[in-house]
Amino acid sequence: MKYISKILATLVLVFLITLISHIAFADQTPLSYTPLTTLPGITKEGIASSGVHNYLSGVFALVIALAGALAVLILVVGGVQYVASGITPDQKGRAKERIKNALIGLALILGSWLILNSINPALKSPALQSLPPVGVEASLQAIKDQQAMNEKILKDFADFAKEQADFEASAGQQQNFVPSYTERTGPGVAGYVSPVPSSGNCLTQPFGYTSYALESGIYPKNFHDGIDFGVGSGTEIKSIANGEVVYTGNCGDKTFGKWVYIKHDDPLGTSALYAHLKDNSIPVGTKVAAGQKIALSGNSGPPGMGSHLHATLFNSSAVGFGSPSCGPNFPRASYPKTNPISAEYTGYLDMEKYLGGPLTMCINSRTGSPFAR
Repeated sequence: MKYISKILATLVLVFLITLISHIAFADQTPLSYTPLTTLPGITKEGIASSGVHNYLSGVFALVIALAGALAVLILVVGGVQYVASGITPDQKGRAKERIKNALIGLALILGSWLILNSINPALKSPALQSLPPVGVEASLQAIKDQQAMNEKILKDFADFAKEQADFEASAGQQQNFVPSYTERTGPGVAGYVSPVPSSGNCLTQPFGYTSYALESGIYPKNFHDGIDFGVGSGTEIKSIANGEVVYTGNCGDKTFGKWVYIKHDDPLGTSALYAHLKDNSIPVGTKVAAGQKIALSGNSGPPGMGSHLHATLFNSSAVGFGSPSCGPNFPRASYPKTNPISAEYTGYLDMEKYLGGPLTMCINSRTGSPFAR
């Protein structure tokens, strides 16, 4: 009988391994196969079209049955030893201990059976979600996810470039070039203020044919039509000048995300677009003063781009409206015809100059150096 405890311990170990395997395979794709023999609670026909977790359910029931039978056997043996004639008090004590252990084991087994079949039968077929991949699989999955994200971003920008080309080719858009208007080249404009707090008044990308725009090729005509401020999500965004909220909108997970468009009251005839916002709930028609809160920064738009503010300054007389991805009220102008930008180009303006630039470039956390212009 000295081996019975080891056998019982082995069955308990098998029981635990089976339970863990049962849970691990609970959400796997069903396999099609036929077992060599039937198991308690499952038939050959049933398992042929079932998953591995169904097969393990049968093994699970079989292990409980075997453990119960062994506990009963130990109980019987202990009882025979206890009532046998001629045994010593020491042997009788060991028999009593064996009977007690067998009863405890039997109670545990019956309790497990009751829980799995009466109190909560659902525990026999746990519908757990697949666990996240670990180790090398996690790294490979992360690479695949990043590749898919990059492909989506490239497609979104390619679609936007097609929209821009269609816009510029459409009738009546030649007013986007007004030779009589010359872009400001001097110091900042009186009354204009930064759209972000002083702590975030640095750029991750300036205006125009930037090094990133030329290297990445993701922007239409390799032209970045605004300036990007490196601010965290939830930062208060302010109007750079007095004006009125003309339109707000949402491009969804494409291009500019949530945006606000404000036409300024100043004699320069400018207007501004603020994009990638977390909150753009300011009502259309709201009169705003320079420095007044109009939105909260965020990372709306293409996933993975990070939180920042994209701010575009327009010559209002050159602005047209309409975008298949951003709605009929989305403001836009024709992009430059030359690089460097010719004097007659007047659609998009360099906001950095109107704010008294050049502004400081933010530090790139990956390289420890300022972002390139």
